[in-house]
Amino acid sequence: MEYQTRTIGGSCLAGAGVAMVLTLAAASSDGADFTVTVLEKLPGSASAQASGINNAGQVVGTASTPHSPTIRSWAVIWNGSTPTALGTVPNPPGTTGFTGSTGAAINEAGQVVGESVTQNASVITAAVWNGKTPTVLAFTGGPNEAAPCNGIAINNSGQVAGSCVTYSEGAQATLWNGTTPTILDDNEIVDAVAFGINDAGQITGSIAVEGSSQNVAVVWNGTTQTLLKSLGGPQSGATAINAAGRIVGWADTTSGDSHAVLWRGSEVTDLGTLGGTYGINSQALALNAAGDIVGWSWYGAVEGARHAVFWPHHDHKPVDLSDVIGVNEAVEITILEAVGINNRCEIVANGTDNKTGAAQAYLLKPVDPSPCEATDLSSPPP
Repeated sequence: MEYQTRTIGGSCLAGAGVAMVLTLAAASSDGADFTVTVLEKLPGSASAQASGINNAGQVVGTASTPHSPTIRSWAVIWNGSTPTALGTVPNPPGTTGFTGSTGAAINEAGQVVGESVTQNASVITAAVWNGKTPTVLAFTGGPNEAAPCNGIAINNSGQVAGSCVTYSEGAQATLWNGTTPTILDDNEIVDAVAFGINDAGQITGSIAVEGSSQNVAVVWNGTTQTLLKSLGGPQSGATAINAAGRIVGWADTTSGDSHAVLWRGSEVTDLGTLGGTYGINSQALALNAAGDIVGWSWYGAVEGARHAVFWPHHDHKPVDLSDVIGVNEAVEITILEAVGINNRCEIVANGTDNKTGAAQAYLLKPVDPSPCEATDLSSPPP
């Protein structure tokens, strides 16, 4: 099956936004390639944002409670559309202020990585959840540097990639084995952030070298870093890596635009944008084992207008996800970014409810998942 784009139109759905399992598109009743399920908010939360999905279909993200005097956000796991709040790190004895947590990624065992904040967000720590209890990951700075750490990605061995920011060294790309940190960048690097990790322990991210404010994409094998090929522009970043070593992210072009890219070894492929007068920028955020890629792109005639994008592995041509959900659903919601994809091409995305304007997380499931199956990973990318 190939994913077909269509002209969107039609009337709004009735009853959108109710607190129940809500599937917006029946199985291909109007030719949709994906069904859409609203991921419920926690009771009392104002919004929900997804950040990743595993092959069991568990989704991780964050639910906000902006008016709470004690907890401002919760890291969340969704099983189906039902959210479960994960715990936060409590304030140390003798201190006060709101706490909170955010969920960034989830592995096949259901371990979640993210961050937890205490004391009115004056202390930010990377954390891993096994169940609802967070474990704080060790800080890499000196004894007097209470600077933030972020856990961003986790592999199936429980290794975590992220960064810690110190006053003396700036951002430091960090790998945690258990709670033990290893700094990945060398002394010539001013700032470095790790964004992705695969089961072989390869890590992707970006670095800025001393004397430069430009960030460039990099992959680490152990503590050995390799710069990734650019599209001719000054900056780039690598956001995710799969088991085959394929890497996605973004890179500046010679014209100054920023495009989603795929790296395979020393080769870089420009994945393009959705087009239109202002369709000049795009970014790839995640990929699965087959090389199906998701992210976002500007599009159309309005500057900054953004839609979620799916780049199927068979040709890596950008597909606007708003064009492959149900016609009515495309009127009811706006899908702004796709942030995760599993090996069944189930996609998690963030967007807005067009009726209320509320930020909302969505789970998209392909009506026919067969395009995700039986891919030859040894073949060169298109």
